[in-house]
Amino acid sequence: MRLKKLTGLRQLALGLSILIAAATPALAQSKGAVVGGTIPASAYVPNEILVMAHQGADKDECSQALRDADGTIVKTMSNGRITAYLIRVPDGKMQDTMKKLSKNKEHFDAVQVNMRAKSNSNDPLFSQQYQLPQMNVPTSWLLKGDGRGVSIGVIDTGVNGSQNDLAGRVDRGINIITNGAGNVDLASNGFYHGTFVSTCAAASTNNFTLGAAPAYRSVIIPVDCFNGQLYTTDADVLNSLFYLESRHVRLINLSVNAGVPYTYANQSAHPVLFAGFVDFYNSGGLLFNSAGNDGQFDCSPRTPYLIVISAINSSQQLASFSTYGYPLWFTAAGVNVVSSDVNSQPLTASGTSFSCPLSCAVAAQVWARRPFLTNAQVLQILRNTAIQPPSYNINYFGYGIPNAAAALVGN
Repeated sequence: MRLKKLTGLRQLALGLSILIAAATPALAQSKGAVVGGTIPASAYVPNEILVMAHQGADKDECSQALRDADGTIVKTMSNGRITAYLIRVPDGKMQDTMKKLSKNKEHFDAVQVNMRAKSNSNDPLFSQQYQLPQMNVPTSWLLKGDGRGVSIGVIDTGVNGSQNDLAGRVDRGINIITNGAGNVDLASNGFYHGTFVSTCAAASTNNFTLGAAPAYRSVIIPVDCFNGQLYTTDADVLNSLFYLESRHVRLINLSVNAGVPYTYANQSAHPVLFAGFVDFYNSGGLLFNSAGNDGQFDCSPRTPYLIVISAINSSQQLASFSTYGYPLWFTAAGVNVVSSDVNSQPLTASGTSFSCPLSCAVAAQVWARRPFLTNAQVLQILRNTAIQPPSYNINYFGYGIPNAAAALVGN
């Protein structure tokens, strides 16, 4: 992470990539004993396995099956429809335990290592916020696209609830690790990531303070899944998702990802977590996810379960750092994005972490104005009305830049 001065603002190129080091155990799923290849040892939590129970499986039988495979249950997570277990195994037992559990199709649907990822108007800053006219946001405000009545779940480092451009619109939320409050940003990696992400999506507008944002009347429900640490895990992201579902949130921003080839869009690398994504979509939600800052091609498929966003610059060119490839749905500004930080000061930052909440905020605008729409309809509208950049390439830009004004009246 680097911070440097830029005309009085700080610029951050925040990488949301998984650390790569020595490789050891492979992944396993119930559909096959072992997924081909190995993954870096630094990419997962040692001696921890994440297991998705088969729907309808007996709880006591699942617990016994986990014990029989040398697993000790650390955490049980459920949204009332699906249940996942985080288990710990003794040293040297990872591979054997995963093989045993993957063969137990009666009780378990998916098994994986516990992967981890790195955190990655009249307003005075408005003239610097090229991202807003690029998405046709000012016109959308005239159409009453303000996000009122919509809650955006932000799974991140927490959000400072007293930040000037967010004050009064940040729920207490939760720290998913400690069960404390989520409306405190604990500065994971030395940068108050969750607060900046939230101001990109929902900063108060026309308040003569700092910047502006598309869904400036939406409410942020923050979930801290880092607890001040450098990494989060699949288990904590899944538990965060379950919490937001319990709060009846149907729009989530996840500006965190693992690096290529283990991004969240890779269902083989994250079978348990991905089952949570599928369930959230099937229950009516949309989850927006930053593509990552690896600058590499992602071969994972595009699905409606994860709305993956790349980053472009002010000239509508793909950012040099942006991950790109098959899973992309949309793109938005991610280079020198201007908003405000945890201390209510101007900040300029770069990363797909910030193109993601801009895109998510347009969905909030659409749902606020047309709350009767299904998640599939909102996604279809965003796709049909998106702006295709010059030199359009679907693997760089997905379907294009969300067009806020057109989306409010489109179909």
